[in-house]
Amino acid sequence: MIFTVISPLFIAVLIGVFYREKKILWLGLASIVLIANAAFCLYALLSNMLPIVYHVGDWGPNLGITLIFDNLRVVLMLLWNIIFFAVICYCHGEDEDCDQKFYLLMMILLFAINGWAVTDDLYNMFVFIEIVSMISYALVAFAKTNDSLEASLKYLFTGIISSLILLVAILLIYFNTGELNLTLAMAKFSEVELSTQLIV
Repeated sequence: MIFTVISPLFIAVLIGVFYREKKILWLGLASIVLIANAAFCLYALLSNMLPIVYHVGDWGPNLGITLIFDNLRVVLMLLWNIIFFAVICYCHGEDEDCDQKFYLLMMILLFAINGWAVTDDLYNMFVFIEIVSMISYALVAFAKTNDSLEASLKYLFTGIISSLILLVAILLIYFNTGELNLTLAMAKFSEVELSTQLIV
């Protein structure tokens, strides 16, 4: 299941390396990977192999990276792979000369969204959210018109404010529960003072 998360990042690297080659090559590979990911997610849902828990690193649940693939998260990944495949097909059909950077950004965005969905610790969740935000700023400004640049700048300012609020919430959770692991923090969150819970 980890492959379904990191495969878009590999495709982004290939697009970056081979962008001078025929577009149909790396675009076709991206499409195949997205279809394969969607098919595997569907297989995982139908075969009752979920949930799957991966512990990356041997530092314990509070310091290591924990990835959880349950029914809800895999359904989201299935939908996202289908949507991104449709977007790639649409964009290629609309503009055959579309810059390869657009597809590279789209693949990094899908990687970050997938990582955001399956991570079980607050720190990595914050990192993935920031990646999603930065890629989104670039995609909003991609047309390079005055309107798109203005929209991206406004999005950037609101995103910075949102990120700071989210970071404060994560710090409050950590200082009051002693946990960054989402599952462990949730178990202890009911013991936190009600006023702090409301602030979070």
